[in-house]
Amino acid sequence: FGESYEAKPGDEGWRIEEWQAFGWLHEREVFVCGGPIGLHSRLFAGFQGLQEIIGLEGLEVGDCRDRSGLFEGCAFLQRLELNGWNTGKVRCFRGLFRGCHLLERVELGGWDLSAAEDLSGLFEDCISLKQADVSRWNVEKVEDFSRMFANCPSLRQVDVRDWRTDSAKDLSGLFQGCLGLE
Repeated sequence: FGESYEAKPGDEGWRIEEWQAFGWLHEREVFVCGGPIGLHSRLFAGFQGLQEIIGLEGLEVGDCRDRSGLFEGCAFLQRLELNGWNTGKVRCFRGLFRGCHLLERVELGGWDLSAAEDLSGLFEDCISLKQADVSRWNVEKVEDFSRMFANCPSLRQVDVRDWRTDSAKDLSGLFQGCLGLE
């Protein structure tokens, strides 16, 4: 990992029970087991026993253009607070939360999707997801919306009235299997 860092009082912390790994944020860097890591795509993917990650709200993610599969397959993850992420340069959000079966709520306040091109499978198979506040997202450049909310039977409401989808090339299966939508 390179440089090591010991958590200090005031650092935001989180714990991954499955592997007994401990992590924390210090000055906007992610540290796992004492070493800094980059917030790359698929970082938490496949941590099936992961139930909660605390302290990711203010994480600096602005330089990364690919967030695909970051939490994919975290089947027991129930809630995420990702408010304030600088997502203005991110182009790919493919499958970001795919397969997070117990995820009921995800806080995405302030996300800038103005550079996004791929939202395919973003919430696919999030069978417990009840709501997603995506109403303020600028999706003008998004080309792929396929299966974005597919197989989210608990989803009750999604406000996409103000979305401009002129660039969209694939909207297939966008709400497939969303039996609870009003």
